Order: sequence, then C-alpha cells, then structure tokens
Amino acid sequence: MSFLPEWIFVEAVIMRYDTRLGKYGGKPRPGGPRSTLCISSQVGCKMGCKFCATGSMGFKSNLSSGEIVEQLVHASHFSQIRNVVFMGMGEPLNNYSALVEAIHIMQGSPFQLSPKKITISTVGIIHAINKLQSDLPNLNLAVSLHAPVQDIRCQIMPAARAFPLEKLMDALQTYQTNSGQKIFIEYIMLDEVNDEEQHAHQLGKLLETFQVVRSIFQITACRNSASSCFCYEV
Repeated sequence: MSFLPEWIFVEAVIMRYDTRLGKYGGKPRPGGPRSTLCISSQVGCKMGCKFCATGSMGFKSNLSSGEIVEQLVHASHFSQIRNVVFMGMGEPLNNYSALVEAIHIMQGSPFQLSPKKITISTVGIIHAINKLQSDLPNLNLAVSLHAPVQDIRCQIMPAARAFPLEKLMDALQTYQTNSGQKIFIEYIMLDEVNDEEQHAHQLGKLLETFQVVRSIFQITACRNSASSCFCYEV
C-alpha cells in the first residue's frame, strides 16, 4: 500500500518469485529470485467491473506520472524490482499521458527497465490501444477479456458497452501485427456466467488467429461480488 498526499491510499504490491523452482525439460530451471511490482495508475476506477473491489469504490482521481513512479521508488527500497505490471487500482489507458510519461521515466536511469519487463493491463480502451505501439513500443499488453461474447462482457464489465468486442479484437489484431508481440489474455471464471463449455468453444474461436500468452492470474475475491471467482488458463 502506498500513501499519497491528503491520506490517499493506492495499491502497490511486491510479488516475489524464484525462477529456479521446478524443472524445465527434466533439468533445474536457470535464473534466480526476482520481484515484480504491481502498481496503480488511478485512485479508484471508472470501469465498474463487477468482480473488482476497486471498481466498487468509483473513480476518485488520476495519479500524476510522479505518483506512479513514486510507487516504484518506494518498492525499490525493499526489493530489486525486475518487472512492473500496471494491474493495481485504475484503468491505465484512462490516464494515458501520465502513464506514458511514467513509463519513459522507468525506462531511464536509475531504473533502466526494459520495455519487455513492463506490462499494461486494460479492459480494452480501443483508441488508446491504437496508439500504444507508437508511444510505448515493445511493452507487454494484457487485456481483461473475461467473456467471449459482447452481452456477457457487458454484464460483468459495464465499460465494455463503449468498446464493442468485435472492434476491440480488430484493434488487438492490428496491435499484434504491428508489434509482433503476443498478448496476455485475462479471463476470470464466474460461476454460471462465463464458465460453460460453449464459452470455452467461443473463446477458442475468438482467439484462433491470435498469439496469446498462457498465464494464470491470481484473483482476490471482492466482498461485494455476488459471483465466486477462480483462475483460468487461456
């Protein structure tokens, strides 16, 4: 948790891993300990996703680029940060100018973070995705999909009404073609909402032309949510 002026709280979480754990190809994995910092871009959020605690508090304010970078500065006192993910409070692409400026600072001295070590997670702000590759080339893009069809997506993510799924997928296809990068797909399984066999088939069809990263994302259940959540690997 980070503290900003006027006693405003934002989420900043250090996640520690050891890449040597387990085996790869029958041999011990190379590497060693690493830390990923999950940081916030806003106080609250306008998106109102039904499964998200931040969405239930509404939007309070954007963070400045300095306040975004301050989270990394603070975390660096406790751990050597190797990766940064914008998966904390807020929709990063709704605070675009501050986001771009903050990431440019992170890529410079003293942090020297490679673009490949930075991930932006978004509900799918199409107009921002369309200019992301030119403004922030070679970063990782993660998309909170959570449903394979528009009506279900609108049910659990009200902001999706402004960003039709068909147009979002077109924007992602263009982004992937221009960047040559895989895209992270985030999908929360909600009981009797988006977890049936037909949804799996629809999801496969939706993503059949994409190169996506297979990842499991840990989700903290929101007390205000009527649905139970667990992780799904895409």
